[in-house]
Amino acid sequence: MHALLSRLTIRFKIIAGFAIVLVTLGIVGVLVSTNNASLSSSVRGVFDSDIPVNQKINEAKRQLDASVAAVSAYLLTQEESDLQRYLAEARGASDILESLQQDSSFQQLGGSTAELQSIVSRIGEYQAMADELKKMVEDRNYNQQALAISTESLGPLTQQLLTHLALMLAAEQEEELSEDRLFIRELIYQARETWLNLTNSLRLYLAFRSQVGLEQLDFFKEEFERIVSEFLLLSDEGLLTFEQEEEVLGLQEKLSSYSEALQAAVDVHSSDQWRRDTFFFETAVIPLVNGVISQLEQMVEQNEVALSAKTNNVLEKLAASSREVLFIVAIAIIIGLLFAWFITQHIVHRIGQTVDAMYQLSDGNGDLETRLDERGRDELSSLARSFNRFVSQISGIVGKVVQSSSSLSEEAERMLDIVGETEKGVDDQRRQIDSISSAVADMNNKVEEIASNSSEAAISAQHATEQVHKGRSIVRESGDAINRLASEVETAVEAISRVKQESTNITGFVDVIRDISEQTNLLALNAAIEAARAGEHGRGFAVVA
Repeated sequence: MHALLSRLTIRFKIIAGFAIVLVTLGIVGVLVSTNNASLSSSVRGVFDSDIPVNQKINEAKRQLDASVAAVSAYLLTQEESDLQRYLAEARGASDILESLQQDSSFQQLGGSTAELQSIVSRIGEYQAMADELKKMVEDRNYNQQALAISTESLGPLTQQLLTHLALMLAAEQEEELSEDRLFIRELIYQARETWLNLTNSLRLYLAFRSQVGLEQLDFFKEEFERIVSEFLLLSDEGLLTFEQEEEVLGLQEKLSSYSEALQAAVDVHSSDQWRRDTFFFETAVIPLVNGVISQLEQMVEQNEVALSAKTNNVLEKLAASSREVLFIVAIAIIIGLLFAWFITQHIVHRIGQTVDAMYQLSDGNGDLETRLDERGRDELSSLARSFNRFVSQISGIVGKVVQSSSSLSEEAERMLDIVGETEKGVDDQRRQIDSISSAVADMNNKVEEIASNSSEAAISAQHATEQVHKGRSIVRESGDAINRLASEVETAVEAISRVKQESTNITGFVDVIRDISEQTNLLALNAAIEAARAGEHGRGFAVVA
């Protein structure tokens, strides 16, 4: 595996790593797309088919509620528009439910078409109530039974009773005035007034169904019965005329019939059926519509249970899809991390070897025989080959420097020998010069002796001349010796100059070695700069630096 990775470039390794990640993401994308397509189909089925079923049922319920509200408004306002709105809303609900019978989604949710047909039939019954409601609204006597009794029975009886009282009063006016006749006449007036109050109380009760009106009605009825009883007593006493007695009997008969009809009217008007429309609305319309709405609500509940099961199924599929995606992503992350770790270890190991070799090379006791593994065709192998070539060149230069240093050492030793010999020659010349100086000093002493002994000069002139010739010869020899010494000194100076030149050459070689060391440090500095630029990705260059 190491040899295989060494044949691949770092760029190719990075691209391969990204390719693995992209392939994994592609697989995840395909799985997610497939699962999403399946889930989308399921969710679309729920939202496009199943939920609209409940929405239609709820819309039918809403139209039924609106229809009932229109019926209530029609009973109060008697407006034809309310009646038409009641029929239109009921017809709309029926149409919606009939359309559901042909809807396959309704049957898939477990709905019963037979039950739906039953509901439609009951809505038809509800619509058929329109004629009865219209009759109740248009015919007050049919709508209010007490009012019908009042119109059909109590009204005519009232007219008959008032007629009997009028005839009694007419018969009374034909009689002569007396105290009894005045009493009878006043009693007739009182009876007529009581009866008028009774009819007014009846109208008040029929209009407002108030307890006060009912109490007044009972009071005036009892009062009128008391007056009729007094008429009967007067008839028994013979104070009434024949016509009046006949009218009192008729009055008694009509009062009995009136009491029976009045009691029937009060009974009806005091019950829940005092208005047919209200009673019909509460006992027929509302139970029928509530039953239909209850059935629709049960359908909605059943559909919601089916929808909940479908939704749970979709959620379970979604959870399973999420688990699959997470599993694949986890595997992809693990594979990516392992691949990245293996490549990183491979690169870091190779860079670590390079760093160790450069560190050993930059050390004062660096081993120029150090070499890196050049196997492979990646960038690190190229770096190892370049490093090995560089170390080989440095090793060659250092070898030449060492060889030149050895030659210089030999030349320096030879120069030291020459300088030693020169120093010995100089010492010999110095000693000779000292001898010449001593001779010259002796000669001066002798000249002084000659000058001081002038008397002896003449005598010894010949002798002196000879001595002078000898001194001249000595001086000439001293001059020759000095010339030879100067020549040897010049030779020593030239040798010293050559030593200086060789020393300069050695200094040049040392400068070359120093330049090589500085170039090595510069390479390390460049590597450190590149590592700083690269940030996290330049840790290898930092190690090289």
